[in-house]
Amino acid sequence: MVDAMAPLAWQTGRVEVVSDIPAHLPPVLADPVRLDQVLANLLRNAIRHTPPGGLVAVRAFVDSNAVRFDVCDTGEGIPAEDLPHIWERFYRGANGRSRDSGGAGLGLALVKELTEAMGGSVSVESAPDQGACFTVRLLLAG
Repeated sequence: MVDAMAPLAWQTGRVEVVSDIPAHLPPVLADPVRLDQVLANLLRNAIRHTPPGGLVAVRAFVDSNAVRFDVCDTGEGIPAEDLPHIWERFYRGANGRSRDSGGAGLGLALVKELTEAMGGSVSVESAPDQGACFTVRLLLAG
């Protein structure tokens, strides 16, 4: 997914997308189609909210009894007053409302619902002008 999105992110917005993903991660309890949907959504959001010259980094690693996926960017960040609401359907924070391509406010709600339906969790750390880092944790299979 990173390989597919990176050239377009650079070509359209001069945003560099890099990854640090081991060749072999243990299997997780997840629907592969839904996991792709979760990661694609987070990656698209990171690219959309990162200005030209910025960086989006994706990494994955084993973290205790789970595989952890981080999608971090050097973008505009999320205001503190928006953080409690970003997982709500149709919620669009100030940064989303101010852009023509801000979306419908469903992406992060779907990320949370799909991740939790697979027995995982999702969280975010962010501050205005300091980017955002979304973390998805999915339990190891078996």
